[in-house]
Amino acid sequence: MEPLQGSRIHRLLMYLRPQRPLLFNLMWMSGVMVVFGLALIFQSSRWSNTPSYANLLLMANTFVWGLVYLLIGTLLIVASRQLHRRWLYVLAHTAAIALVASWLLSFIVRWLTDDGTTIVNVVSWATYLFLLVRSVIVIESMFNQDKYERR
Repeated sequence: MEPLQGSRIHRLLMYLRPQRPLLFNLMWMSGVMVVFGLALIFQSSRWSNTPSYANLLLMANTFVWGLVYLLIGTLLIVASRQLHRRWLYVLAHTAAIALVASWLLSFIVRWLTDDGTTIVNVVSWATYLFLLVRSVIVIESMFNQDKYERR
């Protein structure tokens, strides 16, 4: 018997575990969104003092962005546990993709207009966007495969 088996931590980890291994991208991005949300709320001065985020912080302050990230991250976690509710994961992914794409666009504009900006943020946010899109593709392929197997 494993040391954690039967403990509260074990039950929590089993609950948070994706239903299928292919859902790793969804769970990873859920965690990324929650961490960004918490960081934006509790480390607001760090984000405010970073020039790369200046354009984004003109639209909303760090607390508002943090709440948006927490909401979407939580929605992604719930969607990962409720895959039979297609509308829920479509809603969660649409919101997440729109948020990440808007931040990516902001970093692209900054990178193109400021010679001192590196491409690091553009690549990071493009990777996050890729993982979200891949998550949708994986979930849809699972649904299509299940439909095909039932025939």
